[in-house]
Amino acid sequence: MGSVNAGAGKNIVELIEKKIFIERMNLFVARNFTVLNSVAYSKEFKVTKCKLALSVVVLYVVCTIKSRIWIRGRKLTKTARQISEGDLSKRSAIMSSDEFGQLSKDFDAMTDKLQEQMNRLEADMERQERFMGAFAHELKTPMTSIRGYSELLANGYIKDEAKQREMLNKILVE
Repeated sequence: MGSVNAGAGKNIVELIEKKIFIERMNLFVARNFTVLNSVAYSKEFKVTKCKLALSVVVLYVVCTIKSRIWIRGRKLTKTARQISEGDLSKRSAIMSSDEFGQLSKDFDAMTDKLQEQMNRLEADMERQERFMGAFAHELKTPMTSIRGYSELLANGYIKDEAKQREMLNKILVE
């Protein structure tokens, strides 16, 4: 019976040793898992910080580009409104090598041509007004003579028939 107890005691000791070994392994794994988890969390945090910093840079670039586009668009719109209200001296004058710069150059060239055409039309109108003034003057002079001769004849101031025929001939010539 003593050997049975001795064998059972040996088994108990082995079981206790195995239990201690398992507990030590669990503790080792738990410690290492905590360290690994801490390292993984630290790397994830660094990646998250990098993503956040990159997002801020991208947002800044997008806002800067949007702002420049918006400012140029507003400038072209304002210039177009002023020109449509009759101020042909306005120019957008956006100096850049992108699409807005080309649009600005084309817009300003169009306004220059429109200004030239308006100047030509104004000069033509002025010539036409001078012509009409001269033409009216040329018509008024003979008309004044005709009217004067007609009034003299109609009111009977000229009694001499030869003089009356002379005045009628002058009316016909005028």
